Amino acid sequence: MSEVPPQKFHLDSPGDWRPTVPGIKVVGWLYAGPEGNCVDIRARVDKRAYLGIYGLDRPDTQTVFGGGTSALRTGFTIRVQVWRGARELALDFHDGREWREFFKTPLDTSALPADATKPPRILRAAVVYQTLLQLYRHGHRASWSELCRETDTVLRDVLTPTSDVFIGERFIGFIENPGYWISAGYDKFRITGWIFGNGRHISQLSATTGVLTENRLVYPKDRPDVASHRPDHANAGKSGYYGLVDIRRDTPSPANLKIFAETGDGTRPLAFARRMYLDLRDEYSGPVTIYRPFLFYKVVAAFLRGRLLGRFVFDSWPEARAEIARLQAHLAATFSHGEAPKLPEVIVRRRDQDPYTRWCWHNRLTSRLRATLQQDADALVRAGGPLLSVVVPAYNTPEKYLRELLECLQQQLYPRWELCIADDASPQPHVRRILEAAAKADPRIKPVFRPENGHIARATNSALDVATGDFVALFDHDDLLPHDTLLHVAAAIARHPGAGYLYTDEDKIDDTGRRFDPQFKGGWSPEMAITHNYTHHLTVIRRSVVEQAGRLRPEFNGAQDIDLFLRCWELIADDDVVHVPFVGYHWRAHAESTATRGDQKGYLFEAARNGIAEAVKRRGLRAEPVLPAFAKHYALCLHQLKWDAALLRENPVTIVIPTKNRVDLLRTCLDSLARTTPREAVKVVVVDDNSDDADTLAYLATLRPRTDLRCEVVRAE
Repeated sequence: MSEVPPQKFHLDSPGDWRPTVPGIKVVGWLYAGPEGNCVDIRARVDKRAYLGIYGLDRPDTQTVFGGGTSALRTGFTIRVQVWRGARELALDFHDGREWREFFKTPLDTSALPADATKPPRILRAAVVYQTLLQLYRHGHRASWSELCRETDTVLRDVLTPTSDVFIGERFIGFIENPGYWISAGYDKFRITGWIFGNGRHISQLSATTGVLTENRLVYPKDRPDVASHRPDHANAGKSGYYGLVDIRRDTPSPANLKIFAETGDGTRPLAFARRMYLDLRDEYSGPVTIYRPFLFYKVVAAFLRGRLLGRFVFDSWPEARAEIARLQAHLAATFSHGEAPKLPEVIVRRRDQDPYTRWCWHNRLTSRLRATLQQDADALVRAGGPLLSVVVPAYNTPEKYLRELLECLQQQLYPRWELCIADDASPQPHVRRILEAAAKADPRIKPVFRPENGHIARATNSALDVATGDFVALFDHDDLLPHDTLLHVAAAIARHPGAGYLYTDEDKIDDTGRRFDPQFKGGWSPEMAITHNYTHHLTVIRRSVVEQAGRLRPEFNGAQDIDLFLRCWELIADDDVVHVPFVGYHWRAHAESTATRGDQKGYLFEAARNGIAEAVKRRGLRAEPVLPAFAKHYALCLHQLKWDAALLRENPVTIVIPTKNRVDLLRTCLDSLARTTPREAVKVVVVDDNSDDADTLAYLATLRPRTDLRCEVVRAE
């Protein structure tokens, strides 16, 4: 065991270790020192663990040990159950790597009631739905022995008692999202809910899964639904909160989410504390999730096996049973049942169909159109059409998706392509097996097998290492290309030999083959493209430009594409950015993809902001990227530029506004200008087209004397 700096601690309660009631609360502080680290705390009664809450403010320890945050957030509390015959209680802290004991004492349980026996392990019905969902997603195809081992591992964490705070004293509120399980693979997760003070004012909310760092939440937000249910509280209508919270990948599971409420008296009491169990798997690991009743019953049997063996009891079996039934209904309605899509039993009239469904029908690739396009492709090859390198980073790609990816490329009408696919050290053996077999059958398929996992940017760069084409097309490992995509791209390059960057339209596709949510894009707009991923899928870039730009940068994982695009656009003339007006990409939307949940990868917001900020700096623009309130609210990665206010002062503007009689519109317009522009930089000329409304004339007379806006009224002749 490595050497650990000495810890200082003190126990405020209990006063002695001769409990008279089974439930005791251990309260105190632990300071790991300036060189030490403490991220979590627990108690052990004999061998049974009880998770506590660590990181509460203790101004008294800050006074003693110094002004740092580590000396302030030393407080802890742990709820513990003891029983007659229990021998000792120990306290452990987690240093970020392992649990370490710092206190141990014998217990005298003779004063406990005679019925204070060792309690059974309790499984809360509240966690059944999400825990069983995790087990089903990752274990529904596993063997019985593998499934039982995985279930035992998961339940070991879930059955450990916690010290959760459902709502702090003098607060009323609720955590809506997340639930009790989160993915730890994206560095951040989204949180939403509502809270208001009962006799105290909340000025700010902060959330953390650690100790030394916190994330400020957006608060307050309108919640008319809460106001309608709590009309007795005037501040219930402004009780909503949301935000993104950091979660380190090495955080011990279950992580401890804490939300603190800063109040008007200068304190920040704990409002919520919730243990969240971490899913450490990649979202694409394992087979595609399907629903079949016998698979579901197998997972439920493994889940309930511990109950039959006496390892735990439910706090409410009726509620737990209802949660199991609710999950089964969800799986049956959400996931494919593994069979081929069924033809509709009823013919839907065209006028009642979704417009895009009808569009897809009229623009489908018929046999006659395919033959015509094949002739075009053959002619383009004879004319020396470009070689297109399709670059794909892959990790644990479900077998069905990987085979469909290979098939959609081999069915391309334009044959001059190569697939450069980098397997990012996938644990799933089928990825390597399928790629090696495909490479033997088709020399255009060039797999790279990375020795270690490096994530998407490094994997893409590994694929680029084997690319030889003049252009590279960036393709995700679980998406699809229509069979005519590469033909349209190659034809656009032939028409525009100087092209450096091309992008197509796109839509989404689900596991039944249904296409929806099309994005018919506009022409190239450098002003729009600087603040968000304007071109998205499919993007094709001249390979020499990608190399000159420096390829993908791992520090921008999550927004590595927009960072690359911004650097490439700076090397390409605007006329050489070409829009290919065909739906050339099907973005797969399944239960775990970001096509269906835009906020799934929360860490990309910060990565995108950093990429945009660097581009702004490189281009010498006096601006900074910001995420507007609407984008935060809907978890959209759509930044805007906040320009230096001095620019308007250096370039004053005169605004001419014609009007007649509509004083309501004119007042709103002028007030917004006064509110958002500096007075010295803007002059407004209101041209009155012979207004005869008394209110309008009275308002026009007040404009010249305004002190917040330079305004002149001119009467039209």
